[in-house]
Amino acid sequence: LMKKLVDLSKGEWLIMNRVWAYGKATAREVTEDLAMDTGWTYNTVKTMLVRLARKGWITENKVGGLCFYRPAVARLTAIYLALDDMIDRVLDGTFEPLLAYLGSSKRLSDKDLEALEKLVAQCGRQDAANE
Repeated sequence: LMKKLVDLSKGEWLIMNRVWAYGKATAREVTEDLAMDTGWTYNTVKTMLVRLARKGWITENKVGGLCFYRPAVARLTAIYLALDDMIDRVLDGTFEPLLAYLGSSKRLSDKDLEALEKLVAQCGRQDAANE
């Protein structure tokens, strides 16, 4: 199922992030949330929501005159799929450029660095246990 999902465009990620944040959202709510940053109209957002539903990323539920959209895919699952795709397609299956970037990035917080250190330590313990 997960491999059949079509990649999200940059704009679709913006929409999905709002739907994940709300849990259940109308096109009007998403439009109001994004209009200031994107300039998108209601019709633009509605078209993108319909497209996301067709792609399997969200579900559409009509109640009276309102249409509610809910995530059909968990945010973390979508992130993992995007990262897998990036590693395969952009990095040719190797993590080294990603790790080099993370190590030199000024965007990592102390909390991020701590989590990365724990992950590296866990990987080291797993490697030792497998030998």
